[in-house]
Amino acid sequence: AKQKGVDLNTVTGSGPLGRVLESDVLAAMESPSTPSTAPSTPKADSTPAAPARPDVRPGEEKVIEIKDGVGKGMVKSMIEALQMPTMSLGEEIDMTDMIKLQKAVKANSEKQYGVKVTL
Repeated sequence: AKQKGVDLNTVTGSGPLGRVLESDVLAAMESPSTPSTAPSTPKADSTPAAPARPDVRPGEEKVIEIKDGVGKGMVKSMIEALQMPTMSLGEEIDMTDMIKLQKAVKANSEKQYGVKVTL
């Protein structure tokens, strides 16, 4: 539309949810630039008007400007977290001897020191 010199605000879309299609732009180029003098009340046999176009079309992202300090800090933290590499490590340890030692020390430590030995 921009290349053809057509203002999209003056084009009525015939696509889903009132989206402007290429055929709508071509039709707007062929029609006179002055608005038609159609009656303002729709006829009973005419089709209902297309719903208003959504702000964001599928596949597009809406950019929201964050103005407060808390929001900016939150965005900065999220960006840093995405750039930080993560790593997981898991090891298996045989605790059989440690459990035997804990049982042996547990009874004596409670009586003598009043302390529970736990793992």
